[in-house]
Amino acid sequence: MIKQIGIYGGTFDPIHEGHRLFITQILDICKLDTIMIIPSNNPPHKKFVNITPFYHRYEMCHLAFKDIQNIIISDIEKHIIGLNYSINTLDIIKKQNMDSSIFLIMGSDMFLGFKTWYMYKKILKIYNLIVCCRKEEDVYKVYEHKKTFDSLYNIEIININIIDISSSQIRKNFFTNFNYTKKYLHKDVLNYIIRNELYGKRF
Repeated sequence: MIKQIGIYGGTFDPIHEGHRLFITQILDICKLDTIMIIPSNNPPHKKFVNITPFYHRYEMCHLAFKDIQNIIISDIEKHIIGLNYSINTLDIIKKQNMDSSIFLIMGSDMFLGFKTWYMYKKILKIYNLIVCCRKEEDVYKVYEHKKTFDSLYNIEIININIIDISSSQIRKNFFTNFNYTKKYLHKDVLNYIIRNELYGKRF
């Protein structure tokens, strides 16, 4: 039986409860065997943003998903120097899992801009897409955008529930509005951030 592996990348700075809800729903809806969470090292779309060092973000991912089965936290991008593109990471994973079917997971915002991705046609020819609509108003846009791609490509669209929070909001409000931010973080991730003073000192 062919193993089905989902790939979900991001900066995860920090990883939060919205990510956990997102991933657990995809596991359930799409019946994937495994989802690989891949912290990005040098994402091309965030090259001018000050990002927390990789090892901290990688460790936070481990803490956030340690109680959820069928999740793998991958450090595949740890040693990549310079900008990295999704096709490079996907090709490495495929070589390591030749008998598996690979699904690239993304939100509707990413899909609507997918044609700007490096070698996006190669991604569609070799891999599968799972596009997650988080807002009702995005559903029509996503289905219309799907029509612009060759019908031979495997693009699956699903609707999921969301927690309306972003990593940037958590970083910005981490100590200035601590009661607001802490409810969106796994308790071990919260303690890790405080202990390592990732977003400033509390006192």
